[in-house]
Amino acid sequence: MFKLKRDLRANTFKPESFVYNPQWNEQSSAVEHVFTALETQEFTITDCFTNREAVIKIYEGENYVLANSIKPSCEEMRAMLINSGWEPLESLRDTEGQFHIHLALAST
Repeated sequence: MFKLKRDLRANTFKPESFVYNPQWNEQSSAVEHVFTALETQEFTITDCFTNREAVIKIYEGENYVLANSIKPSCEEMRAMLINSGWEPLESLRDTEGQFHIHLALAST
């Protein structure tokens, strides 16, 4: 949130008025990095390329997903490697099956 304030030159934006609330999305196997507004606020952002300004209003209780961290299954990761031109050589998993690592060779 502090990076957004800096990059958008939103001087009156209050990043501390959000709470981080990560959520697991089972359907997409992703951690959604959700920020919830603790108060209503209005601020101006500035486009760093054109210097155009826009007024933004955020309401208390609104949720914003600022990033996703995809966590594919071992099988999904293997399929992604193959589909992107890699040859899977070996895959290892931890004892609980929560983490995996893959060794792959770039196809020629």
